[in-house]
Amino acid sequence: LRWDAVYGCVVVCCGALGRAGGGSGGGGPTLEFAAWWEAALRPALAAACGGNGGKPRSLPILRRRILELLACHVHELAGTEINSVFSSLVSLLPSEGAAVGPALPAHVAAAAAIGAVTNAEAFDPLACAEHLADAVAGIYALLPALEDAERQSDAADALVSMFDRTAYALRNDPSPASASHATHAASAARDAAGPRLPTLWGGAGGV
Repeated sequence: LRWDAVYGCVVVCCGALGRAGGGSGGGGPTLEFAAWWEAALRPALAAACGGNGGKPRSLPILRRRILELLACHVHELAGTEINSVFSSLVSLLPSEGAAVGPALPAHVAAAAAIGAVTNAEAFDPLACAEHLADAVAGIYALLPALEDAERQSDAADALVSMFDRTAYALRNDPSPASASHATHAASAARDAAGPRLPTLWGGAGGV
């Protein structure tokens, strides 16, 4: 509960912390997120997710809080760390047909964090190409459990960002290996989205 309170407080205050820091030219307090991530948050997230094959050692709410912090501050991480984070986030998405249950908020936070990661300038989709198909399939597996339009929109935005960044990167590096991974991701999107298109279009009828 103490860590939940700490993480939640920083999530709520991250905008104020940024305005108080060096971004405005002042000498106010700053949040050294990269150092905090390296020293505490990344190990805490690994423990919360049952890293190294173990069982999760904390409640899903802590996973959610850490992921919310990551989404707020991912732009402060180095490019190699951002790419590493992407593969970790993909593992937090549900698999097709899996029961979501109480882990739904953590899954939603993982999808939102993926959106933030793929929007970060230092993100390299080609370095993460082998995980793109799993990311696409995981977000599509999450969509049926999302009942409100805002969460659905956030998940869709993550997909759009992923494909936009990948397409842009391929225009600059059309290597066979990268193109193969991107094609695999596109096929995963087609296979995942195809059966749901009638439902999605039906739900959009009243918009």
